This record gives sequence, C-alpha cells and structure tokens, in this order.
Amino acid sequence: MPLKARLSAVIGFLSLLTIAVGLLGLIGMNESNKGLKSVYEDHTVALEQVPRIDRLLVQNRLLLSEALHDSIDARIKTSVDMIEKKVAEINQVWSAYMLTYLTPEEKILADKFALDRGQMTKEGLFPALAALREGKIDVAGQMKAKLQPLIPAVTQDINALRQLQVDEAEKKYEQSSSRYIFLRNVIAATIALSALIAALSGFFLIRTVYRPLGGEPDYALRILHSIAAGDLTVSVAIQPGDQQSLLFAMQTMRQHLAKTVGHIHQSTVTMATASAQIAAGNLDLSSRTEEQAGGLLQAVSVPKLESGRVEIPLLQRQAGHCGGAAQANSRNTCTVRRQRGLGSFLKPNSRPKWVRLPMPTS
Repeated sequence: MPLKARLSAVIGFLSLLTIAVGLLGLIGMNESNKGLKSVYEDHTVALEQVPRIDRLLVQNRLLLSEALHDSIDARIKTSVDMIEKKVAEINQVWSAYMLTYLTPEEKILADKFALDRGQMTKEGLFPALAALREGKIDVAGQMKAKLQPLIPAVTQDINALRQLQVDEAEKKYEQSSSRYIFLRNVIAATIALSALIAALSGFFLIRTVYRPLGGEPDYALRILHSIAAGDLTVSVAIQPGDQQSLLFAMQTMRQHLAKTVGHIHQSTVTMATASAQIAAGNLDLSSRTEEQAGGLLQAVSVPKLESGRVEIPLLQRQAGHCGGAAQANSRNTCTVRRQRGLGSFLKPNSRPKWVRLPMPTS
C-alpha cells in the first residue's frame, strides 16, 4: 500500500474515532438533560403540588372545625367561602398534576386518591358546608362526623403520592448514574483504543518511512545536496547493519562516484603526462632534425668538380626536405600544446629518451 494511502487511512480512522467519542459524549449529555427535565417536570413539580394539596385539605378541615365552634354567622360564612375557594384551588392543582407524566404505579395511586377525596368531599365536606350556610350547626356537626372516617384514606393516598415522587426521582438518578457509568466506560475504552491504535499506526508509519530512508529526511536531503554540489568527501552516517536504506544507497553511490572520479582524474593525469612527453620528444626530434639538416647544408657547400652538377642539388633537396619536416613537426607540436593546454605538464630539465631514426638515403 502506498504511503499516502496509509496516512489517509490512519487519519480517517482517527477522525472517525474522534467523531464517535464526540457523539457518545453528546448522547450522554442529551440523556442527562432528558433525565433532569423528567425529574423536574414529573417529580419536582409534583413534589410541590402534592404537598400543596395536602396542606389545603388540612386547612379546610381546620376551617370547618372553626366554623362549627363559631356562633357568629358572618364569620361562619367567611369560613365557608374560604373552604370552597380552597376546594377550587385543590381541583386546579390536581388537574395540573394529572397532566404530568404518571408512571403506572403513580396512575393507580392518583386514581385511588381522586376516588377517596371525591367520596370525602361529596359525603362529608359539601353537606357540612351546605348545613353551615343554612345555619344548621347540628347537621353540619353530623356531616363532620361522617367526614372523619374518610380522612385517613385520603391522607394515606396523598402521603403515598408524595413518597412515590421521591422514589421515582431516586430511580431517575440511579438510571442517570448507570448511564453515566456506561458512557464513561465506553468513552474511556474508545479513547484507550484510539490511543493504542494511534501509537501503533504512528510506530509502523515511522518504521515504514524511516526504514527506507535510514534516517531523518532533512539529513538525507542535505547529503543529496552535498553530492549534487560535487562534494564527494561528505560523510554519510548510517545505522549499524543497514544495507537497504536510502542513506546506505547514497553512501554506496558516493563511494562509487569517488572511485570513478579518482580513476578519471588518474587517467587524465596519465594522459597529460604522456602528451607532455610526446610534445617534448617532438620538440627534441625537430631540433635534432634541424641540426642534421644544417649539417647537410654545410656539407653540400664544399665544391666537388666531378659531381657538383649532380649531387649538390640532390643533397640540397634532402636537406630542404628534412628541414621542412622538422618545421612541420615543430608546428604540429606547438599546435597540440596550444589545443590541449599541456605545456604546464612539462617538467623542466626532463628530456625523454627517444630512438634516433636513420636519415633517408639517395
């Protein structure tokens, strides 16, 4: 798999894990918010409504007792009005309570409370209030006597509803705690797995990248620049036992290049030395040829009567031929020296040994 694909896969996987952890956190926060909302709307509000109803019921009983023991009609009428107002308030609070979410157990308790309270109100409270409005204190007292046996059932129901709200709130708290522990463990395991996978992926990626390179990419780049600039003396640091990395290949290439350049340099020096020797030999040969040509010219200048008309031109032609060859050889040697720039390679006082060639005969 190419390195680009591996990096993309690792980054994509880590991104998915990050998204998963974030989603789990958001789900946990949403569930916690729902639990708090349910506790508030279905139980905290109910904890205020149920005790309020209980308090109003107690106040009605107290007002009824005061009205029965009061002999002033105006105050009796005021007490009766207050009782009726509180009954209406109880009905309003109870209607609001019934609109909240009720568990099956809570629904049963609520129906039982509504039935017991309705019986207490119809059979005891309302007849007593009607008797008080008519001024029938004795009848009202009898109605209160019928009311007393019904009060414990209503009180028991209201206490059961109040305790149920506490129990349900505790259950919601336990559910929220369990959900929190579950999400915490899942998120912790996901984070640990992500860290482990990231560490392993990083290790293998580093191994994949560094093993072929044999070192830091910047170091390999510096070595390449040095070799490209012609510095074949640069030292390449490789790991012990490394024979496959890029740095090892660069070291091998540097060594081979250094050997090749060394051989080329040595061959160039050898060729320059040989060319210098050839040039020096040519110069020596040309000078000797000119000397021989000069000697021939001096020899032919002696008059010989019997052969002067025949031998003198021949000797002159041979001397001229040798002198022209010497001059041409000298010019060629100078030309070679100028073209190749080999004059600098001539060592002073160095005269190579050459074999003398015989002069041409007539």
